[in-house]
Amino acid sequence: MDVIYLISIIYKKIKFLLVFFCVALLLNCSENKVLEGVHVNYENGKAINVQFKARESADFRVFLKQNDLAPILGSIEQDDDVYTFTPIVAFSQNETYEIRENGKLLGSFTIDPTNRGLHPELIAIYPSLDTVPQNLLKMYFEFSEPMQYTKSALDFITVFDNTTQKETDVFLEMPTELWNKERTRLTLWLDPGRIKTDLIPNKEKGLPLLENHSYTLSIDRLWNSSDGISLSKKYIKNFYVTEKDVVKPSLKSWKVITPKGDTQNPVVIQFNEAFDAVLALETIQIQMNTGEVVEGKISLLDNEMVLKFTPMKKWVSGKYYVDVIPVLEDLAGNNLERLFDTDLKSETDKSKKTETQISFQIE
Repeated sequence: MDVIYLISIIYKKIKFLLVFFCVALLLNCSENKVLEGVHVNYENGKAINVQFKARESADFRVFLKQNDLAPILGSIEQDDDVYTFTPIVAFSQNETYEIRENGKLLGSFTIDPTNRGLHPELIAIYPSLDTVPQNLLKMYFEFSEPMQYTKSALDFITVFDNTTQKETDVFLEMPTELWNKERTRLTLWLDPGRIKTDLIPNKEKGLPLLENHSYTLSIDRLWNSSDGISLSKKYIKNFYVTEKDVVKPSLKSWKVITPKGDTQNPVVIQFNEAFDAVLALETIQIQMNTGEVVEGKISLLDNEMVLKFTPMKKWVSGKYYVDVIPVLEDLAGNNLERLFDTDLKSETDKSKKTETQISFQIE
C-alpha cells in the first residue's frame, strides 16, 4: 500500500514537471522569436528594400535604431514565409534599423555604404557673388542629385553673423518648399515682409541682413539625397553685405559683343550687375529680325554678370535682337518694370515704356 502511494506521488510530480517544462519551453520560444535571413536588397547602388523570413505572420514594423516613437513609413508584402519591407523614403547609409513586433526587437540590419551610389554634391549656390545687397531677395541651392523629402530644408542650413557672433534666421520658412520638379534645385526666400518698407515684419524685425556685416552660410553634410546618401562634405559660403540696391535694371547699360557671320562663336552680353541666375536663363533669348527665336545654349559667367549664347547653327548675316521678358530681376528683386520695394498702386512708372530689346548686327 505504501509502495502504491509512493508511486502515485512520484507520477503526479513527474506529470507536473512535464507540464511546467512544456509551458516554459513554449514561453521561451515565444520570448526568443527571431527573424531569419534578414537581407537588404540593392539596385543601382540604392537600398530598395529589406527581406526577412518569419515562421509566423505578425504586425512587423521597422524603426530607426533607438527610436521608439514612430516606425519607418513603407509597405510590407508577404510571400509564404518571406516578408519584404519597402520604405517610402530611402534608407540612409550607415544607419541601423530594427524590425519589431509590438515593440519587441526581432532583428536588425545596417545600410552598407560600400553598396551605395555616389554622394550628391552641392553644385552651386546663387548668387555666387561674395558681396550681396542688404535687400537680397532669394538664394538658390543646386544639387547633383534629387534630394530627400525632409520636414524642413532649413534643418540643414544655418547662417552665422560673423560681425555679431550670433546665429541668425534670415530665410522665410514656407509650408511648401520651392523645389524644381527634379528636386535638384531649392529656392529660399529672405523674408519679403522684412524687406518691404513699412510692412509689420519690417518694422518689428528690420531687414534679414545687416549692412556691413559678414556672414557664413553652412550646409550640413547629413543632408541626404532621395537615395538616402548624404552629401560628400559640409559646404560653406562666406559673403559680405553692402547697401540696399534701389536702382531699377536697364538694358541701356548692357553691352553686346557680337561674333562674325558663318561661325558658331557665341554672342556675349555683359550686364552692369549680377542678375537672378534662374530668371536670367529663362527670360533672355536671341531673335532674328523676323521674330524667329534662334536655338542655342545659354550659360552665365562671372558671377551671373555675363551671359553667353552659343547658337546651334552658324550665324547668318543680318539684324538680331536680344529679347528680354520684363520679369527679369536683379539680386534685390528689382525687375525691368519696377522696384521690388515700391507701392504697386503707384502710377509713377506706368507712363514710361519699358525697353525689352537690344538690337545687334552680324556681319
